[in-house]
Amino acid sequence: MTKTLMDSSEFVRLHYARAPGLVWFLGAGASASAGIPTAGAMVWEFKRSIYCSRMGVPVTAVPDLGDDQVRRRIQAYFDDLGSFPPAGADDEYACYFEYMHASESDRRAIIDSVVQRGAATFGHRALGALAATGRIPLIVTTNFDPLVEDGVAQVTGSTGSLTVVKPDAHGVGMDALSESRFPLLVKLHGDFRSSRLKNTSNELRTQDAQLREMLVSGLADRGLVVVGCSGRDGSVVEAIRRAIVSGGVKRGLFWLLRGGDEPPHTVVQLLHEAYSRGLEACPVRIGSFDEVAGDLLAMEDLPTGMAERLAPQRDPRRVVPTPIRRRGTDWPVVRLNAVPFIALPPLFRFVDCSIGGSAEVRQAVENAGADVLAARSRRGVICFGGDEAVRKSFSPYGITSFGVSDVIAPRLGHRSTEAGLVFEALSRALTRCRPLRRAHEKSRHLFVVSDVSDQSVSRLKASTGDLVGRIPGTSLRWAEGVRVRIDHRLGRTWLCYEPVVWAEPIEGADAGVARAKFVRERLVRRFNRQTFDLLDAWAEILTGPQLVAFDVPEGVDARFELDSRSAFSRRERA
Repeated sequence: MTKTLMDSSEFVRLHYARAPGLVWFLGAGASASAGIPTAGAMVWEFKRSIYCSRMGVPVTAVPDLGDDQVRRRIQAYFDDLGSFPPAGADDEYACYFEYMHASESDRRAIIDSVVQRGAATFGHRALGALAATGRIPLIVTTNFDPLVEDGVAQVTGSTGSLTVVKPDAHGVGMDALSESRFPLLVKLHGDFRSSRLKNTSNELRTQDAQLREMLVSGLADRGLVVVGCSGRDGSVVEAIRRAIVSGGVKRGLFWLLRGGDEPPHTVVQLLHEAYSRGLEACPVRIGSFDEVAGDLLAMEDLPTGMAERLAPQRDPRRVVPTPIRRRGTDWPVVRLNAVPFIALPPLFRFVDCSIGGSAEVRQAVENAGADVLAARSRRGVICFGGDEAVRKSFSPYGITSFGVSDVIAPRLGHRSTEAGLVFEALSRALTRCRPLRRAHEKSRHLFVVSDVSDQSVSRLKASTGDLVGRIPGTSLRWAEGVRVRIDHRLGRTWLCYEPVVWAEPIEGADAGVARAKFVRERLVRRFNRQTFDLLDAWAEILTGPQLVAFDVPEGVDARFELDSRSAFSRRERA
């Protein structure tokens, strides 16, 4: 058994000790850096094409699929139709692919064109070298591309040592496995040249059971490393589960996740299944497939010829650690407006039910009159609050799972549902535990002083004078305030804060001029010394006793603790 999350360096050491007792499973994410789109990216391409054809508009009218607003608009269209799976569903890729291209030959042509865009990356070459030297005996993949074969060929000069098994040649694979004829590559869904290409619901359901049996057999006395896999392929997840239940995967289950990616619900369940049976099982945080493969390779003593082939192909920006310059000691010191979190909420309450999108989640909480913070993620509903209140909100929608989901700190530095919910909990905690209120109801990031008699604001009052009041000549209120946000940098999560002067907005030219003049005059005298004092004063307010969003006896609360020492930087030493 192991801890909840393993870092990349720990995994590299573990892999070195256990190879060749580990099987590798490659999903679409392992080919993404090679220029081959993932299933998720292809789903959005399909959605856009279907949407535009139905709406009678050119595809060029929807140019940016990376725009959240564009995605929401397209997804809302399909949600309203009711005949397509919800976003993130296990069968989403198969459903949209089959609707877009009903003919198997058309689907094969699409895969052919997509796959031929790709070229083996350093990660594939590194994996090929590890396989060729006996450090990885068995590689299993759902990918159609030939990148693993290309990687082996580029480091050994041929693929003669590699046995490749596709759905129409499972007998060869079973013989190779029973005779320990390694390295062995098993392509569960065939490849783009295969006459038995698997890529829609019916085809996936009838996927060759004997190839899945090879995976189960290969895991009998080994462990499993999974990379680039979303966990959506139910047949693969079930095969791994069968291996676990039957007493296999003895050397551990390690699911590699990039950056701030969160383990999908199916993966969390699978890891818990393995863990409950006494197996070592955990997600592993990595930078990328190429980086972790390069780190693994750096531990090995390769044959001279192979090492020479790999040396000029290594990309130092991606796989060779760059030493950080020594910490400076010279002046000046730059004071930064960020304080690190000592503690963050480790978990969300996770609820799986039949509820729809975010609007319906908000309405459910409102209808129940429940004191709950909730949001709709791709996998289900994530919440903070008392368990009784959460159940009251979502019981009408048929709760099928009531568990927890990890808060992944690196994801808090990106726009995501999870980051939004954590920030909402922090906002609630700030207004509950500090003499602060939101500047106005819709402001998620701006807080102003609400109680000038509170002892914690005395230093701020000494720095600025009055903390609240009316703008002379108007009825407009003003207050000293702070704008905050959460970020994740340098392996830590930070609260970034910016002292501001808030003034009540109003329409009208005369009042607007008076408002702008008042704010400008309060800010214009804030030079370095005054700004330093203000940062200290606000740090004292924000980083006091622990921040608690609910303080409920039973449930998943959101608790935060901040370090009072802000970040700083010195002049760098050469």
